[in-house]
Amino acid sequence: EEVYSMAILLTELELYSYSRLYATDFNVAILERAMEGICPLGEMSRNISNYQSAGGRGDFSDYYHARYEHAVMSNGLKENIVFAEHDLAIHDSFGEMNMIVCRNVMIYFNQSLKDRVFQLFSESLDEGGILCLGSHESLQSGVLNQYFEPLYPEQRIYRKIA
Repeated sequence: EEVYSMAILLTELELYSYSRLYATDFNVAILERAMEGICPLGEMSRNISNYQSAGGRGDFSDYYHARYEHAVMSNGLKENIVFAEHDLAIHDSFGEMNMIVCRNVMIYFNQSLKDRVFQLFSESLDEGGILCLGSHESLQSGVLNQYFEPLYPEQRIYRKIA
């Protein structure tokens, strides 16, 4: 869902056509489901509420259409999204990014794997790039502080330092 939220945000800021979004996971089945952009129609009320409370500028229904008991994200939102298999535990840097959003994934990692992932994120981000972590992530890592400075610590948003 995060990749579609980012696509909507960039669309409303008129930046989507200049963007390339990468949605990665180690689980191919999850990637395939995300690629389809389908979610139960019953979940859309929560998504609409989140969109409105986040300051959405348009009508959220412009970004999906109903099909049977599901909501399908519009093809326009999928145009600049690349879905790829990537395992943070074993793969190297995915590329040079401006921003990485990793929400509530590392809660399942031990400390040495978290340190590895923070180093991987540092290698993957441009200087000054933004790292957004989930609200449940534990930030007890010297590696995090070695590569990143808090930008909005309450929201767990960091900037890569030199």
